[in-house]
Amino acid sequence: DEEQQDVSSITSANSTASGSDRLMLAVACAAGFGGNSAATGMNYAGSGGTAMTRLADTTTEIQDIIASFFRLIAPSTSPGGVYANWAGSIKFPYLAAVTYTGTNQTTPISDTALASAENNVDDLVVTTTVDTTVNQKVFAFAVWETEATSTPVTASSNGTERLDLDDFDVGIFGVYGFEVTAAAGTTDCTCTLSTPDASQKWMVVFAIAINDAAAAGNPWYYYAQA
Repeated sequence: DEEQQDVSSITSANSTASGSDRLMLAVACAAGFGGNSAATGMNYAGSGGTAMTRLADTTTEIQDIIASFFRLIAPSTSPGGVYANWAGSIKFPYLAAVTYTGTNQTTPISDTALASAENNVDDLVVTTTVDTTVNQKVFAFAVWETEATSTPVTASSNGTERLDLDDFDVGIFGVYGFEVTAAAGTTDCTCTLSTPDASQKWMVVFAIAINDAAAAGNPWYYYAQA
């Protein structure tokens, strides 16, 4: 979801997280214009819902924009929206979430990795460590800003798009999500985000290595909320 006005919270549309061994991953970002704009917190099923666990925050030097990444093990199967709030008034907030099923509920995430760049960004690469003796997938969020009137952002050839949220009428920000399966026999999984030209003002990629449930099969994408 996205908002243009000066606001202090944002909520995605309601959706139901069905299936077993669920893991929700989410990102919230906004422009603070002069102040720290990291999300104060995130909840599933509204402001009074279940609190999510923060994975990371990342800052850039452009307009004090901060992206905050969260996870929630076993989100409720009742319909609900993802809610993010900030300590003060912010502009252009974006919020997106995905839920996987079939994930390990004790240690759902084995590794995370973050990469960022600014000023005429073209491609951005981030690598996570994976254990190929078990079934794993890597999901990556990308947050970006461009000066172009429209700049499609795509994952590398080994990536599968899972969500795409952008609005070139609202600050020209975007959130993109893609999934990568680690190559057999390797211990690293590389996620590459590409644009057709070097028009990005900044870009952040945050990759998350997901463990499956007791080697029962690869975790699989269920739905996206945006």
